[in-house]
Amino acid sequence: MAFVAQITIPSLGDGGGYAVWGFRAAALGQGRCDVVVRGFKTAFGDYGTPALGGLRFLARALGSEGARRICLAAPGCCGVTCDELSIVAMLAAAQDDDAARRDAHLRWLMGGRGEEMGRAAANTVAHSFKAGGFTIEAPPVVLESAAAPKKPFEVVRAYHQAGHA
Repeated sequence: MAFVAQITIPSLGDGGGYAVWGFRAAALGQGRCDVVVRGFKTAFGDYGTPALGGLRFLARALGSEGARRICLAAPGCCGVTCDELSIVAMLAAAQDDDAARRDAHLRWLMGGRGEEMGRAAANTVAHSFKAGGFTIEAPPVVLESAAAPKKPFEVVRAYHQAGHA
């Protein structure tokens, strides 16, 4: 599982945090859990049910229509995976009505298949979050170049184990 360094759920803001929390729950079949439902109703008020329903719709679209697996962290984990970060960026673009950016993330997440259903799900989530008073911010990603090795021809030792001793 590839976590994004320096990015945690709290660094995504309230909108992004609720999106990741709800998506993880929905993707793992716990989208109707009393704690999750109550949490969304408390935070979103009357828009809690549509917001959580939209995340269940998005999880279903990515899981059943998409051509690739989405890498998720365990519920309760503070770290964010690359795919979760892409989901948040896609929802932020949908809230900003930036179709090109939304579709770029969606194409990656769906593996180029079933994008129509994914687009409808992303728009549903983005608009229900906005109606509930939560803005989803584009994640703050800082790219760095790879560091050069200290010694170009340094010998690397490898250790192998065999047997059951």
